[in-house]
Amino acid sequence: MSHDAVSLLRAARPSDAAFEPDEAALERILLAPPERSVVVHRPRRAVRPLALGLALALAALAVAFAPFLRSSPDVVARAAAALNDPSTILHLKSVDAGGSTMEVWTADGGRK
Repeated sequence: MSHDAVSLLRAARPSDAAFEPDEAALERILLAPPERSVVVHRPRRAVRPLALGLALALAALAVAFAPFLRSSPDVVARAAAALNDPSTILHLKSVDAGGSTMEVWTADGGRK
């Protein structure tokens, strides 16, 4: 098989007389077993994980402080406003320790 490769290379070489390949070196190269390929691993860049961690920390801070940045009234103020609205219908359901259920519906601030 190596002779076929050598003859192909000889046929493909330029006709220039100044070009004189080293026949022995060519034969050694063709007969040598292929070298194992070496995979070169680049060291991992610390920038990407650091940038991802920073982005996640900023997102967590934004979510944590979002309720404090709103100008709407708090939950208690909204509940008090809903109870004072005359069109509000309140529903109260309670179950005591014995399993008895009591259910009450009121409207107009408890006056009806």
